[in-house]
Amino acid sequence: MSTTVAGLPLDGQVQPLGRAVEIATSLWGPFHRICLEVQANGHAHIIRSGPLSVTPLERGELQIATTLHVPTASGAIRATLTLRRAVTGELLETGLSLPPDTGAGTAATLAALRSGLANQACGFLGRQSLGDGDMVMLGTAGATPLLCRVLGRARHRGRPVLVARCVGTQPVAEAGWAGLLVAEGHVAVDIATGMVILGALGCRIAGAAPDTGDIRLRAWVTLRQDKPASA
Repeated sequence: MSTTVAGLPLDGQVQPLGRAVEIATSLWGPFHRICLEVQANGHAHIIRSGPLSVTPLERGELQIATTLHVPTASGAIRATLTLRRAVTGELLETGLSLPPDTGAGTAATLAALRSGLANQACGFLGRQSLGDGDMVMLGTAGATPLLCRVLGRARHRGRPVLVARCVGTQPVAEAGWAGLLVAEGHVAVDIATGMVILGALGCRIAGAAPDTGDIRLRAWVTLRQDKPASA
């Protein structure tokens, strides 16, 4: 039985795996930039990273780096994002650094962003075998993970991907109210590398909180044009 998944630009429908497949047999692929689109209150904002670069480290680990334009009260500034991946595919650490002359207010923004990087909604899975209906976590200690159920396999621009349905919750609170942030949607994991290269999530706040409306998040990783799509 095939399945159509809204929000994910797949080459075709999702098909059952039939048997388990091994994820993340390679640490990297022809990935170019990370993109994020946020839709809220009738407006859409798209953030694109700079080109991704990779550096081999000791013990077979890999460092991935790129730049981000971080919005602050005084305007956007350029930050450096680094990710360190183990030889088994797990994400070991994330880093986000700003220029040394960054002000205190911007440093607070950086701290909030660094905390958010602990959630791997567009991150990596370690090497493992997964089959139809299997459950897997996206996230790390200290963050609210997404619990995902494998739906099957499909292709994105020729690359085989594993498609999963995800849901996650996180308590949120501000002065005078508290609620629960609920996120649910789908992700597509590049089978060869274990990298989450597509994501489409809907978010809402339930409980005694102001009506913020629904927030739609789409994340994707662009592929280099000079690499074969099936690599």
